[in-house]
Amino acid sequence: MFNFLSDRFSGIFDWLNGKSRITESDIDQAFEQLFDALIDADVPQDLAKTFLTSVTKSLKGHDVQKNIKPGHYVIKVVQEKLTAFLGAKDTESFWRIQYPSTMMVLGLQGSGKTTTTVKIAYAIKERKSEKGKSKRIMVASVDYYRPAAIDQLEILAQENGIGFYRAEAGNPLDAATEIMEHARKQGYDLLIIDTAGRLHVDETMMQELKDIDKIVRPEKKILILDAMTGQESLSVAQSFSTSIGFEGAVLTKMDSQTRAGAAFSFYYALKKPVFFLGVGEKVDDIEPFLPERIASRIIGMGDFATLIEKAEKQFDSQTKVKQEDSSRRFMSGSFTLDDFLQQLGYLQKLGSLQKIASYLPGMGSMTPEMVEKGERELKKTRAIISSMTAVERVNVGLLNGERKRRIAKGSGTTATEINQMLQKFEQIKQYAKLMKNNSQFKSFFKR
Repeated sequence: MFNFLSDRFSGIFDWLNGKSRITESDIDQAFEQLFDALIDADVPQDLAKTFLTSVTKSLKGHDVQKNIKPGHYVIKVVQEKLTAFLGAKDTESFWRIQYPSTMMVLGLQGSGKTTTTVKIAYAIKERKSEKGKSKRIMVASVDYYRPAAIDQLEILAQENGIGFYRAEAGNPLDAATEIMEHARKQGYDLLIIDTAGRLHVDETMMQELKDIDKIVRPEKKILILDAMTGQESLSVAQSFSTSIGFEGAVLTKMDSQTRAGAAFSFYYALKKPVFFLGVGEKVDDIEPFLPERIASRIIGMGDFATLIEKAEKQFDSQTKVKQEDSSRRFMSGSFTLDDFLQQLGYLQKLGSLQKIASYLPGMGSMTPEMVEKGERELKKTRAIISSMTAVERVNVGLLNGERKRRIAKGSGTTATEINQMLQKFEQIKQYAKLMKNNSQFKSFFKR
C-alpha cells in the first residue's frame, strides 16, 4: 500500500542512523532525497516542499537530547509532522453519526463507488456489533445510467446482511424521494445512497447531484476516489468540493501498485479527512484511515496495531484462549512445533503473506516472487509438522534418521528440508527471546 514511499524513506533514515552526528548539510542532503521520493510518489511539488519545509524548521537550530541518537530524532520529527500533515485531528469525524441519518456516496465511474457503498455500511454495522449495539442500515441507488450498478448493490447488500431498496420511480430525483420515504416508514437508522457517476466531471452530473442533495439533505457526503489516478484524484476532489461539497473521502485500490501520492496529499490539499482506504475486493477489505498508523508505515516502522485488530476479529473466545497459551510459550522461547503450527494457522487466517508483510517493519516491499517462495515454504513447513506424531512435535530431540525419513515420505519433502526447517525453528525461538521486550511485538502475540 505504502511500499514505494516506505522503501525510499527507510533507506534515507538508515543512512542517517549510521551517523553519530548529523549536520545541517546532512539534513539538506537527506531532504533532497525525500523530496525526490515524494515527487516520484506523485505528490504535487508544492505540497512536497511545504511538508519538508515544516520538518526542516523543526530540526534546524534545535539541540538533540543527549540520550537520543540524532537519526532517531530526525525520524521522530518526520513522523510527528507527517501525522499532522495526513490529518491527525479528524480521525474520528466519520463515526460521529446522529441517528437516524443519511449519507450520499459520490464519485466517478470506475472508482469502486458501488462496492464501497456496501463496505461503508458493513463497517458501520460491524463497529456497532462490536460494541453490543445494532443499527438497521439500508443502501439504495439512484444510478439510472448504469443499470447493472443497482443489481450489483442489491447482490452485495443481501450477501452481507445489509438492507436494500430498489426504487420504482423512473428518474433519479423521484427515486431519491421514494427511497427517503421508504427508509423513514421502515424505521431504518441509516440510509446510504449510491449516486450516479460519469467517466469525467461534467456540469450535468454536478447539477443532478445538487438536486439530489436538496432532496436527501444528507448528514455526510462521501467522495470515492481511485487512488491509482494520483494527482488527478486531487483535481477531481477539488471539483466535487467546489460544486457540491463533501465531508470526507475513501481512497480505493490502495492494494494495487499505487504510489500513495493521493493518500499523502489529500488532507493538506483539500482540508478534508480521508475516512477509509479500500484495500481489496472483499466487503471487509476497508481500513479506517488513521494518520498516526499511516505515518508509521510510510517511514518504514510498520503497523502492528492494525494487524492486532485484524487478528482479534478472526478468533472466537475459545480460540483466543488457546492462542494466548501458545503465545506465552512463544514469547518465552519455550514453544514447541505444535505451538508453531498453531501460530502459522492463526497467521493464515489474517490473509495472504503479502498482506501480512505490509504491516511489518521493513517487509512491505516483498516482490511477487518473494511472496510465492514464502508461501511455498510455509506450506512445506505445515506439511512437515503435520506429518509428525504429537510426541515428536513436543520433543524434536526424538527425530532421528528413521523418523525423518518417515516424515519426509508423509510430507512429500526430503530429510534435508526437514533439517532446514528445524534449524529455522530454533532460530525463531531465539529471535522470540530477543524480541520479548519489544512492546508492539509482544502485544501482537499476546492477543
